[in-house]
Amino acid sequence: AINGGVVNTTGAQSYGEAATLGAATTLTSTGSGAITFGDTLNGAQTLVVNTSGVTTFSGAVGNTTALSSLTTDAGTAGSVAINGGAITTTGAQSYGEAATLGAATTLTSTGAGAITFGNTLNGAQTLAVNTSGVTTFTSTVGNSTALTSLTTDAGTAGSVAINGGAVTTTGAQSYG
Repeated sequence: AINGGVVNTTGAQSYGEAATLGAATTLTSTGSGAITFGDTLNGAQTLVVNTSGVTTFSGAVGNTTALSSLTTDAGTAGSVAINGGAITTTGAQSYGEAATLGAATTLTSTGAGAITFGNTLNGAQTLAVNTSGVTTFTSTVGNSTALTSLTTDAGTAGSVAINGGAVTTTGAQSYG
């Protein structure tokens, strides 16, 4: 249970078991340490993760209690590995650094929050992005490892901005 709101380290942070946020939380590694969630992550709170190292979500995020919002590295340093299959928030999701999918992934904002990739997005996996807000791809998608497929909003709510110049998949692309 992360209830204090702020965790600062110069090195790595590793949360191996199921984690719950009890307060708006900012996790920071000032020394480029990896910040890793090894299991599920839940809690109706905001989460900001800042490191120029690797941020890893190994389990589902917000699968039982959606996070309010999720932000990783407002700058472009570091990388984020989304390996847990699903991230659910009621508000925005913003991934500032290069992102990699390690599993078939569904990103959902139940409250029309924007879902933004501020840098490249790669991984030989399917990606579904569901929000009635704005989905933004700021940089190339699948530039080094093509996604298997990409789907945005199966319904007609929301909008998508493709600003990176290229989206590459081995399978279908559907922009609902």
